[in-house]
Amino acid sequence: MNNYQYGIELVEKINDEAYTYETTLFKGSTGEDALLTQLLKIRRQQEMVCMIALKCLLKLCVNDPVIFKYVYNCAPPTYQYASYCGWFKSYFATHRAELEKATSASSGYSQYYENRMSALVQAEHYLQQFEEIVATNKEQEKRALEAKPDD
Repeated sequence: MNNYQYGIELVEKINDEAYTYETTLFKGSTGEDALLTQLLKIRRQQEMVCMIALKCLLKLCVNDPVIFKYVYNCAPPTYQYASYCGWFKSYFATHRAELEKATSASSGYSQYYENRMSALVQAEHYLQQFEEIVATNKEQEKRALEAKPDD
């Protein structure tokens, strides 16, 4: 629900959309959302697709510093997070808990759950590498600020 006051959109809930991600891949108004927006939209309905897409995005971030910087510096999708990538870890933890609960309750769909768990483990591996790069970058930024002479 969009509420405007003085030409500015108001956010009523903390999980209301706070930023719209644009794409330059499509010209004109095709109605196609950017990858970052699509990930947010499918994370609750299509968990496996979202997990694989997140795994690929994190792999790209780990292997390409330009993509890493872009994703790391993206604005948060809602005011719940400090940056775009803030929802990754909690999403993986929630997904893992749901998978573990489902596998313990069911014995009939083992291959189904094995494939999902495999994708999750791979995604978590790339998230760990991503977080290591984040820690390194934060340390470098801190050293750069400390080395900067006072004005």
